[in-house]
Amino acid sequence: MAQRALSEAGGPPLITDQDTTAIGLTAELLTALMRAGRQLATSYVVVAGADAMPNLCPLLMAAGIRDIGIWKQADAAVLPLAQAIQGADAVIDVRDRASSPHDSGIDGPSVVVAPNDPTCSIVAVPGLLRAVVDAANPRMDVGVYGACAHALVMATPADRCLPAPDLALTDSVAWATAQALKHDPGT
Repeated sequence: MAQRALSEAGGPPLITDQDTTAIGLTAELLTALMRAGRQLATSYVVVAGADAMPNLCPLLMAAGIRDIGIWKQADAAVLPLAQAIQGADAVIDVRDRASSPHDSGIDGPSVVVAPNDPTCSIVAVPGLLRAVVDAANPRMDVGVYGACAHALVMATPADRCLPAPDLALTDSVAWATAQALKHDPGT
C-alpha cells in the first residue's frame, strides 16, 4: 500500500480520492443499513466492482461489516451480478459504467449505494485534513478512515444519505480522526 510505504519512508500522509470516496460510501452504507433496521455485523453486503476500489472492503470490515461478497466484472460470465446479489442486504456498486453498459441497474436489495453524489468523495476531507495537519507523524489506515465514516454517519440528518459539509461536520470528523490517530498501534 502506497500510504504505508510513504509513511515508513518518513514522507507525508497520502490520502487519495479513492480513500475519501470509500469513506463516503462506507458512511452512506452504514446510514442506510441502520435506517433499514439492519445490524452491521450480520448484514451481507456485496461490493460490485470491488477491483475498482480495493481499499473499500477492508474499510467496510473496519467499520463493522463482517459479511462481504466481492463481485468483479470478470465474474459475470460465470456468476452474473443478479445472482451474486441474491440474499444481500445491500450492494455497493463501484463498477466502471463504461466497462459494464449492459448491466447498469441492480434489482434486489433495498439498499444500493453508488458514488453518484458528488459530495461523496469530499465530505470528510476538511476534517480529515485538519486532524492530519495537527497530528505528529499520522499514519493513515482503515481504522482512521473508519472513524471518519462513523463521524459522517453520526452527523447525517434523517432526510439525507450524507451530511452537508459545514464547520460542525469538519469539527466532528477532525475529532474522530484525531482520536483514531492517537490510538493507532503503529505510532
